[in-house]
Order: sequence, then structure tokens, then C-alpha cells
Amino acid sequence: AEIYLVDGTATDINDLMPFSNGDTHSTWTPMGQFCENKHRTTASDLEWLANPENEPTIAVEAEHLQWHDCDVVLYPYGTPVPADVNQHAIGDCCALAVLASMAYQYPSFIKDIITDNGDRTYTVKMYDPQGEPVDVTLSSKFLCDEDLNCGGVTGKHDVVCWSTVMEKAIMKWNSVYHCNNLLDGIATEHTSPLFTGNGDSFAFSSGALDYEQMERAVTVLLNQGYLV
Repeated sequence: AEIYLVDGTATDINDLMPFSNGDTHSTWTPMGQFCENKHRTTASDLEWLANPENEPTIAVEAEHLQWHDCDVVLYPYGTPVPADVNQHAIGDCCALAVLASMAYQYPSFIKDIITDNGDRTYTVKMYDPQGEPVDVTLSSKFLCDEDLNCGGVTGKHDVVCWSTVMEKAIMKWNSVYHCNNLLDGIATEHTSPLFTGNGDSFAFSSGALDYEQMERAVTVLLNQGYLV
């Protein structure tokens, strides 16, 4: 009863686009509208972002979490998979949806943008609000509760992995550029450009499409290589 046929022949959703909303394209920056008129990177910013001893300063609603050193297994399954993205105490589900979509669509991309420096630090390739590349280097300290359980996103069985590293990179990036001063509630369209440099996105509001239309939209967009 849980198995049904899916029409995989559809190749476009042009007829559905009138029902879409939230176009984030910007004529000012490739990063999208949320990065318009934001801070421009300075030499001191690059130095601060590259120093793993500088921890993120933006807040999370789970104020009981503190920075603690953790063992990191970047790729528990050998390559990034959506199962590596498990939310805990931080309310950043939309950002984590982006990370899971990246793992589903482009696992090799994740491995390309994260460098294990071999000294318990990790460098993530990102983009500033003007779409210029920046390197963000992180220590192996992550937000944990009083029992030293990681309160951020982890892999299965609370393994600190690539998703935890990328979540922290978002926090450190925003510590400089302040596009989001609270990690909780960060939007999907504020997350993917930090790693891809492409801020073009759109959405379908709840109820805008029926079940079959939504299924077709997801199928077609995944086949076209979109993060969904």
C-alpha cells in the first residue's frame, strides 16, 4: 500500500511557476537580496575568519550550550548522506534542510569545500555578501550541553561530522557579516548562497500546489540539479 507509480516523464514546471513566490534574485549581488548593502570584507575580516581560535559570536536560543572540544568524524559513511543531518537543540531546521539537500544532490561538492587541516581544525570555502570567495577556518569546539552532548546538528548516534562543521561555519560567517544575528530561524535562502555563491531561489507557499503538482515540481527540480 505504500508503493505507487510516479510519473517521471515531466521535464518542466513552467505551468506551475505562476503559483511560485519569494524570488530572491538580486541585480546587486549574486548572493541574493538578503546580501544587498551588507558588510564588505576587509583584510582584518579575512584574518579573523581564518583563525580557528576565533569562535562564532552570534547567538542561539539554547543559551545553556557552551563551546567544548569534540572528536570529529567528517564522513561517517565515507561520503556525505542526508542521514548525517540530525537536528538537536538549535532551531535551524531550514538551514539543515539545505545541508541535507546538498548531501543528496552533491555529496562530492561538500567534500570539495571542506578541508581537514590535520590539526583538529577545518577550513570551509564560502562566499561573502558580494559573492567573493572567503575561507572560514574552525576549531574542533562545538556547542554542547552540560553532559557534553552536542547540541548542534550531528550525524547518527550524535557523531560530530561534516554537517556540524558546516553549521558552525554559518555561525562564524554571520559573526562577521551579520545577515542573521541568530542561528535559530535562519532561512533556506540565507543558507545555500554562503556555500554556493548563488542566491537565486523561489518557493511555493503551503497550499499553492496540490499533491501531484508538488511531487512533479520536486521531481523535475531535482532532475535539473536544483537544491530543493
